[in-house]
Amino acid sequence: MAMRKVTVEINEETYARLEKTAKEAGLSGVESYVSSLLADEADMHTEVYDFLFTPERLEIIDRASMQVKEGRVTSLQDVENRHQTDRLDWIEKNSQ
Repeated sequence: MAMRKVTVEINEETYARLEKTAKEAGLSGVESYVSSLLADEADMHTEVYDFLFTPERLEIIDRASMQVKEGRVTSLQDVENRHQTDRLDWIEKNSQ
């Protein structure tokens, strides 16, 4: 795999902690440790969850969405809007 060199400034205290952790992990140094941390972080954000969206689940989601659009259920946005309105009313009544 092709590698790209990146320069990062790290304060001395953080560098010392990274150096200690890298050594404890048996890595060659801070550069290897930080590289592995970044690779792990990037991998965590590239997981595919398509397998969760089965036709049955998509049907449930679509049905719920239609019910919200038709006004047959309360959406989270409706609850948040009501909460905000009630909060502002309370503040207005009790700020005097």
